Amino acid sequence: MPRTVVVLGAGFAGLPIAHYLLRRTSAQHQDLRVILVTPHDTFYWKIASVRFALPDQMAEDKYMF
Repeated sequence: MPRTVVVLGAGFAGLPIAHYLLRRTSAQHQDLRVILVTPHDTFYWKIASVRFALPDQMAEDKYMF
């Protein structure tokens, strides 16, 4: 019977733990399923948004990847 782990929320805790489970345990448990449940399809970090609120304060190559 397959093992299923449901992670609620893809924030600072949920996303890393889901990634960890998939990366570190998939070799040991071939039947492991990880389900990530979140109401959003993007990850928004509010502290990083401040640099966009101050136009011309930072060169574009410093914040654009």
